[in-house]
Amino acid sequence: MAHTSRHRASVLISLLAVGALLGFIVMRSVPIAAQSGRVPVAPSVEVAVQALAAGGQHTCALLGSGGVQCWGYNTSGQLGDGTTTNRSTPVSVSGLSSGVIAITAGLYHTCALLSSSGVMCWGSGSGQLGDGTFADRLTPVHVVGLTSGVQAVRAGETHTCALLSGGGVQCWGSNRYGQLGDGTTERRYTPVPVSGLASGVQAIATGSNHTCALLSDSGAMCWGWNTDGQLGDSTVTDRHTPVHVSSLSSGVQAITAGYMHTCALLGTGGVMCWGRNNEGQLGDGTMTQRTTPVSVRSLTGGVRALAAGVWHTCALLSDSGAMCWGYNLYGQLGDGTVTDRHTPVHVSSLSSGVQGIAAGFYHMCALLAGGVQCWGWNREGQLGDGSTTNRITPVSVSGLSPGPTPPPTPRPTPRTRPDVNGNGQVSAVDSLCILRLLGGFLTASNCPYPLTFPDVNFDGQVTSTDALCVLRYLGEYAGNLNCPLSVIGAITVPMQLTENREPGLAGRFTLTPLGTTQLRVEVTVTGLPPNGQSRPAHIHSASAWCKTPQNTRDRTMAGGGARPMSGSSTDRG
Repeated sequence: MAHTSRHRASVLISLLAVGALLGFIVMRSVPIAAQSGRVPVAPSVEVAVQALAAGGQHTCALLGSGGVQCWGYNTSGQLGDGTTTNRSTPVSVSGLSSGVIAITAGLYHTCALLSSSGVMCWGSGSGQLGDGTFADRLTPVHVVGLTSGVQAVRAGETHTCALLSGGGVQCWGSNRYGQLGDGTTERRYTPVPVSGLASGVQAIATGSNHTCALLSDSGAMCWGWNTDGQLGDSTVTDRHTPVHVSSLSSGVQAITAGYMHTCALLGTGGVMCWGRNNEGQLGDGTMTQRTTPVSVRSLTGGVRALAAGVWHTCALLSDSGAMCWGYNLYGQLGDGTVTDRHTPVHVSSLSSGVQGIAAGFYHMCALLAGGVQCWGWNREGQLGDGSTTNRITPVSVSGLSPGPTPPPTPRPTPRTRPDVNGNGQVSAVDSLCILRLLGGFLTASNCPYPLTFPDVNFDGQVTSTDALCVLRYLGEYAGNLNCPLSVIGAITVPMQLTENREPGLAGRFTLTPLGTTQLRVEVTVTGLPPNGQSRPAHIHSASAWCKTPQNTRDRTMAGGGARPMSGSSTDRG
């Protein structure tokens, strides 16, 4: 797609027995569900709850075992326990005791991404389950045509979308406003491709009746319902196919969608929102509708993740605290009041220790080092504390407590900023995470999305230079983080490959600038079978061309400009 040509790199490696560079360091390769609030924990720490997803009036937890538990409203079987009985404490989803790697929840339905990269859904069946029927399902059923090849799934109010491993998007369910993006308003009972997005997408978000995509060039597109400008294209016209969000053609790190508003997390750590603002959910200090993005007041940096409810929005901060703003009738802002807030306020008792957040219609939940806590509307038991009492501050969910407390994530400082994946240490993996982001391959569990600090050198954009800066830091870092290509020498970093399925492998990752416009990237692996040969990596962009060594099949990109590469391209050396 054209979207991937905006000064972005694509990383494609061929190493015979080793395969792609993306598989080099194997640390439980699991797609991350950004919108579900999944935040990775250090590999040595095992916790009972890995991720949360909040729907209309129900909530679900992904357990460390790969199983799923849900609680709250169950009129359509959205809890998946084979009944339609409401539950005020967690119950297990039937048939999903293991093998789940991500979850998402809609108004009255829930879906799970399996370790096989397939999708299963349950609950209200007006098409959003994708099983080809109109029937409610009290237990999980497979989505037709998506038994593999899916890297993320998102549930809207009555529609569902999947991000495919090739960077394309498919959607199904209600389509009254064009939220499926197929150019029609026809309800679909099985997945259909989103027009114009066959590749080049790295994340998706579903609102009530609109959908958005984060592109591999860090721009954003949206489609569907637009009565309040929630598509961000400066109009209030519904769109049946994707349109670009004004002023966000680059620099977006994550996106979340609420009922009639949308918000984006920028690479700077700041937040911008657009759409309906009747309760202050855009956070700009007003109640004025916005058809293009505006900045959230006081959140110009330091944000790690976002979650949007009906008329409220919350942010997970880099110091592991949480802030919310907007509608607060049920206490969903968690500040101990029921007063609407037009700018962010801190959630009571959650100034630190938050690992992930999930927004329901009028309730919120947080994954903590010490368990799961929820607050807000609780009429159907969606807070999971055994009651149906609304809570204006966080309360613990019954029976869900993780194991040993993980080490805290360091605060962002000049010395810890290269910790791109937020795991508390700086390694070559952090450099690879940036390259994966630029290539649209950010799906492995050791590269969570959104990345914590991908703009390593503070220049306001994420480029291959940031990957070099990480390696410079590891090699002979001796000053600040401003490390342009012209002043970086050749860097070689040992690669730890002991967890690869091929025993005995070792290797190194070498980057050598050639002036200011060329970059040589070489991966060398030893311990391959007798007929194995190492292969060079290739990075292609307008500012970072590649030239591989003569002794490994020399190949030079030069001339009038670099060849645009998309995340789904194949270019093997």
